[in-house]
Amino acid sequence: MRKLGLFILPIFFFLLGAEQTTAEESNEPVCKISYFYGDVARRLPPKEWEKPTLDEAVEEGEWLKTGFDSKAELSLIDGSVLRIAENSFLQIEGLDAYGDPVIIFKAVMPRGRLWAKVKRLMKKSVFSVKNPIVVAGVRGTEYRMDVLPDSSTRIRVYKGSVAVKNEPLVQKKKEGAKLEKPHQVPGPHPVPGPHEVSLEEWFVIVKAQQELWVSKTGQYRVSEFSMKEDTLDPWVKWNLERDKKMGEGR
Repeated sequence: MRKLGLFILPIFFFLLGAEQTTAEESNEPVCKISYFYGDVARRLPPKEWEKPTLDEAVEEGEWLKTGFDSKAELSLIDGSVLRIAENSFLQIEGLDAYGDPVIIFKAVMPRGRLWAKVKRLMKKSVFSVKNPIVVAGVRGTEYRMDVLPDSSTRIRVYKGSVAVKNEPLVQKKKEGAKLEKPHQVPGPHPVPGPHEVSLEEWFVIVKAQQELWVSKTGQYRVSEFSMKEDTLDPWVKWNLERDKKMGEGR
């Protein structure tokens, strides 16, 4: 019996190792369109806008947009999901996967609403979404981001935590200061000396059941919100129902 055990043990570990597939070896795309409804279009410049196909791979640099009463869902190879609501624009700025897998997903949302359900990421993984004001990075959480009509941003966290900083706004101000053209000062008035543009950088961790509101000028406020009242929002309600269909309800 001892000799038999010596042969079985190596075979067992060989079979166990064979089941593990790296991102490079998998036939699955790093990111794909796993659901869409209504007026949804995709565009990889310099190509024109076109209708998506279900389970079609999404590439780095690609744009997605939704019209009235429309939705779209992106699924990553690690099981993370990102959904965009109606009247939204989203660009995939960075996309890659390797190893077990390490995920690199960077998106830009200049307008609209999104819902992200992110699996616990590997150490070197990156999952971030930014708009003209803030960038939100996560490691394993569930949250939504709204770019509101007045250009302010609202982020609500349901699970885990989200790290948010105003880097995009600060960078925009710096670029604006560099591009400011010199102008003539009329009359014999004294010319004021050089001045710095106000660039107050901040970084905040938003935890579960907390909301971060950021104005278009970068002022922010963190507060708690009612999960019960939040479910009255049709967008939130739809996402919760979608999660249940996927077997990932709260």
